[in-house]
Amino acid sequence: MTEGDLKEMGFEKVEESAEATGDERGFYYYDYAFEGESISLITNCNTDIVDKEDWVVEIFDSVKLSTTNREDVESLIKSIKQFGNE
Repeated sequence: MTEGDLKEMGFEKVEESAEATGDERGFYYYDYAFEGESISLITNCNTDIVDKEDWVVEIFDSVKLSTTNREDVESLIKSIKQFGNE
């Protein structure tokens, strides 16, 4: 999955400064928060990216549930939104 895929799906870029993280360069990652829900999706950080398609999405605080497939992420977002509207 690419960074462009994340942006197209509505993920927000979260930038962490070098000062805040203690890292020389700082880093960024992407987050998808569901309005009114206590669940969110999060990516790995840009410093983990070797190939532009290396972005991984996981349910926040659940390393066991992750994917690199855009269609899976779109389906998950759609499902969570549908459950929130019931």
